[in-house]
Amino acid sequence: MAKIECIRCGNEREQASDVLYGGKLGDTIRSSVCYVCWAEWQDTEVKIINEYRLDLSDPNHRSFMTQKMKEFLGLLKAG
Repeated sequence: MAKIECIRCGNEREQASDVLYGGKLGDTIRSSVCYVCWAEWQDTEVKIINEYRLDLSDPNHRSFMTQKMKEFLGLLKAG
């Protein structure tokens, strides 16, 4: 597993390897986010789903969740 400088925490750590996103977004997460921040996101993701009562089969809810993930991980700064 490769070490990267995490875009969110700034630490040099092992990259997130259990990312289930494909395409460009998945590649960006794997190359920019450490496993610690990814694990924090997975915990936060559950809270967001419950708080907003999201149904991830709804495209609008999935889009909302992706936006929240990008904000949390600091991916919006990356472009």
